[in-house]
Amino acid sequence: MSTGPNIKLLHAADEAKHTDRATVDEMAALISSWYVRKDQKYFDIDRPNTPLSKTDIERVSLNRLSKRFAGVDLSDAVLRGAFRKAIEERHTDNRRSIPVWSGDLICCPGNVSRMIWTDGLVSLNTWKLPSYRLEVPTATPEYGVVAEFLSWVIPRDDERRVFLDWLSWCLQNEADKPTWAPFFYSRTAEQAERAYRRITEHWRRQNRKDDAGAANEVRH
Repeated sequence: MSTGPNIKLLHAADEAKHTDRATVDEMAALISSWYVRKDQKYFDIDRPNTPLSKTDIERVSLNRLSKRFAGVDLSDAVLRGAFRKAIEERHTDNRRSIPVWSGDLICCPGNVSRMIWTDGLVSLNTWKLPSYRLEVPTATPEYGVVAEFLSWVIPRDDERRVFLDWLSWCLQNEADKPTWAPFFYSRTAEQAERAYRRITEHWRRQNRKDDAGAANEVRH
């Protein structure tokens, strides 16, 4: 009696189990990248001030996973396996286990990792890649009212160009400290600092606007 069909069925079953294991591992890694745990509570890395229960993160994760794996039939067994691996099981695969949070929030400019490991605990890195870093710089940037303000504050073209180069360097190198800094004098406290912040924010908005206009011209 031929055993060919039975062998094919066994191979199919093995492939299905392998696929399920791979899906469980991928989902567990995603879940473990979204949360940290501390004192029997869980915290979303983007909302560390709000404690969540195990049921909370399972429900939220289910919603996120259904979007990430749209079109994939996620069986109850696969979901249970992913939650069990990320939340309950004790193993050495740190990428697939929700880590223990030290309670620290730190800023590590230039480091895109949201979790910084130290002696088995993680600190949450509050620094994120600035949106303007992904924008394409314009050949001839328009500074708008900022140009008028700078022309009044720094009337010499060469000095104004040095200041703009310094500002560009600061926006591109958050992890490094410049060797010098401009001093804005004001009669009231914090007035100069607010003015500087408005300058940088206006510059970012203007660059985004210029990029959008250039993109529309390309489409048309």
